[in-house]
Amino acid sequence: MKRLSIVGICFAALWSVSSLAAGVGVIDMQQIFQNSKQVKQINDGLEKQFASQKQSVESLNKQLQANIDKFKKDQAVMDTKTANTLKDSIRDQEQKLQQQQTDLQRQLFEAQNKAMTQFLDKIKGIVKGIASSQDYDVVLPKNALLYSKDNLDVTTKVLDALDKQK
Repeated sequence: MKRLSIVGICFAALWSVSSLAAGVGVIDMQQIFQNSKQVKQINDGLEKQFASQKQSVESLNKQLQANIDKFKKDQAVMDTKTANTLKDSIRDQEQKLQQQQTDLQRQLFEAQNKAMTQFLDKIKGIVKGIASSQDYDVVLPKNALLYSKDNLDVTTKVLDALDKQK
């Protein structure tokens, strides 16, 4: 009697696991981010949006480096007043450069976050539609799994749907 109940419990557990697996899809988010035309468009747009600020930072950096090189080269022959003026200028430029770099990084990070949040919302909508049409109960990220069958992967379907949306 005990054996029969143990066999019944094992059968029920296996049936539960197999029925769960039938309703599971898998998505490779890394592949989505690498191959999506929309991610490339987002990155290109951000690059254009922040190009002038990036150029300004690079210009200030070159100017600072030129002043540092000048100071090192001419320090021995400079009078004290000129040397101190150049030191102060270098210090001010370093502070300004650091502030501009910090501002640029912060603004770029905020813009990236906003764009990627919108992109992820699109992906969620697409995945929800695919899951509904394919009768998936759950769609999991591929990197969270040790193993999955290839037929459970919805990545290509998501990429195709993204391409159609533009």
